[in-house]
Amino acid sequence: DYINPMAVALRQGRFDIPNPPMTYDLSFYNGRWYMTWGALAAAAHIPLQLLAGGRYVPALYTSLLFGSLTVGVLWQILRQIRNDWFPRAPAWQNVAFSFFYAFGTMQYYLSTVGSIWQVNQVVSTFFGVLGMAMILKKKRLAKDYLLSSAFCGIALLGRPTVGLLIVIPLFLLVHEVKRTQKFRAFMLPILFASVVFLVYNAVRFGNPLETGHRFLKEAPELAAKREQYGILSLTYLPTNVWHMIVAPPRISWKNGPTLDIDLTGNSIFLLSPLLLFAFGTLSRVRSKSIVMVVWFGIVVTAAASLLYYNTGWMQFGYRYALDFSFLLVILVYFWSAGRIRWWMVPLSAYTLWVNYTGIRLLQ
Repeated sequence: DYINPMAVALRQGRFDIPNPPMTYDLSFYNGRWYMTWGALAAAAHIPLQLLAGGRYVPALYTSLLFGSLTVGVLWQILRQIRNDWFPRAPAWQNVAFSFFYAFGTMQYYLSTVGSIWQVNQVVSTFFGVLGMAMILKKKRLAKDYLLSSAFCGIALLGRPTVGLLIVIPLFLLVHEVKRTQKFRAFMLPILFASVVFLVYNAVRFGNPLETGHRFLKEAPELAAKREQYGILSLTYLPTNVWHMIVAPPRISWKNGPTLDIDLTGNSIFLLSPLLLFAFGTLSRVRSKSIVMVVWFGIVVTAAASLLYYNTGWMQFGYRYALDFSFLLVILVYFWSAGRIRWWMVPLSAYTLWVNYTGIRLLQ
């Protein structure tokens, strides 16, 4: 847990972690230890520390809080989509789809771990989903685009790949708004957040483009790959595609069904097969621009992780897919027109069992 000491450091006006109890997954530069990427999760943890009188508070609480809030925001998005496109769909099924996202995707595992990378992902994803809630509807006002840009900017301060969701409102804005003034207003929040992120890096590592990965203390095999090919490279694509999309979990029978997972990553579509129905919307890309732009956002955010030198070890499923998994759930909702088919029930039961079992295995 580096979230607590980092939150204390932020309260003291510093960006390093003084005298960390352990240093794995920290970056060492100029005699100081730093977290890589942003400090959004640590900043979000400060209110809980203050409520506890400044004492240590398990970072799991922040993870559970923001993970739960994300599910609530997704429910609101589905509710808006139902009102705009499928008004005859049963309203209670919005809750069912939200329940599936909460307990049948990597959202469940990541929100209940409480470790540094996972908490950062969960908090960042909340703001990314909040940004999409502003614009995934039929009628969008200028303030909706502005708020979407602001929330994506906040997400960027925690996990830049989540900040890439900005391509969705940007795509919609370019096609719908002609006035240059509105476009400039939309870009201001995300540009401001980008400047903050670059300054944050420069203050820590003397280079606005340095996130700390070059100085990261990590597993030797990961460090060797990073030093040879860089943080992002096409070299990593085949391995990452295998673990994110293809790698099946192993299920055997030992006094009942037994699951064996690969800590390097298992296919998100085989652990949560209902997500496969998102591909059913590809036939509607031309008829529904909203579907097209959601797919565009998925491709952009997924590409960043598929080119990354680490698959996300150790994990259940493929944790980097949290950046866009909620968009897949939204596409499944579009494909089904907001209605649950009877044959989706056994698939959901399998998915819930797999995800619960995977979490127990990690314990």
